[in-house]
Amino acid sequence: MSNKPDGYLLAIGLMSGTSVDGVDVASLYVSADGKHVLQTDHQPYMLDYSVSTRSDVIELIAGNGNEKLLENKLTQHHAQAVEQFLQRNNIPPSDVYVIGFHGQTVLHDPNNNMTKQLGDGQLLSKLTGIDVVYDFRSEDVAQGGQGAPLLPIYHQLIMEDQDLPIIVVNIGGVANITWIGPNGQLMACDTGPGNALIDDMMERCTGRQLDMHGQLAAKGIANQELVDKVILDDYLSKSPPKSLDRNHFHWLLDDPAFNAMTDADIMATLTEVTAQSIILSGKLFPDSATKWVITGGGRHNQTLMMMLKRAAKECPVVAIESLGFNGDAIEAQGFALLAVLSQLGLPYSFPHTTGVSKPCSGGILVDHADIMHQT
Repeated sequence: MSNKPDGYLLAIGLMSGTSVDGVDVASLYVSADGKHVLQTDHQPYMLDYSVSTRSDVIELIAGNGNEKLLENKLTQHHAQAVEQFLQRNNIPPSDVYVIGFHGQTVLHDPNNNMTKQLGDGQLLSKLTGIDVVYDFRSEDVAQGGQGAPLLPIYHQLIMEDQDLPIIVVNIGGVANITWIGPNGQLMACDTGPGNALIDDMMERCTGRQLDMHGQLAAKGIANQELVDKVILDDYLSKSPPKSLDRNHFHWLLDDPAFNAMTDADIMATLTEVTAQSIILSGKLFPDSATKWVITGGGRHNQTLMMMLKRAAKECPVVAIESLGFNGDAIEAQGFALLAVLSQLGLPYSFPHTTGVSKPCSGGILVDHADIMHQT
């Protein structure tokens, strides 16, 4: 049973990111006015995608496959992840106020007013017995925003006791960055490649889905000429807010220079691409950070963390665990917060985080009671 603090709501968040590796589930206590959060003692949970599911998602991102069949399959996978999370933490569904259901991104092209996250909110609510908020990005894009990043508001809440300015970096398939200014100002953007190029080339070269802890990259030497091809891309010098599709930099993987390189050198090169593009993005903000805080799956890559520290020079680079948070829960918890803000009609995207003209809310609420009444 959960011991919910007075005045707080227990929300669950689901995140399946651009790394396309599975579903993260985590919980968060959110105050009834949406202005404060408290960590729970529930253990986050990840339900991995099967090889076939991951392959189906990658194929759909490439423009192939049956979207509706995959959406149904992914939604059932998310429902299973919620069920297992609740069982592991001994939480009855009736204790949960809402589920924030991000869904699986298969298209993100805000410049053409398009973003698509697969996930059937009604089906998830029916399967879990809990209210669901989903489709968090569409309204932002419709209002002229980039639809990403959406979690700076959560980063701001959990970093309020830190020395500012501070930068929070989430390294998923794409990396994104939140700058929190000395007076709590928020700016954000996608920085460039996160794990996507590393993972995709690792699978192409070795058949494995990731370079575990960066062990292969640690044995190689980065090709700086290839790194510079990304660093000189117009995207990296563009001012925030801005966002990326997962495959924006996929052209690099077809560079013929890779044909003459060892697998270790290839991994070192792509890991350096991620590190340098992230740190370079720090120059786009008004004041230098006192600290870089790293969350997301990329923080487990020890070689990437070493490269980030080297690129940041004197500025400390730390995993978010050093501040007392569980990095495996952060993104999912963020969507738990967004689900509550959505229900309250409060904004979660802002002019300097996504580019909307004014603070914007969004999301679609599925009331489980209404579904049961309809059936």
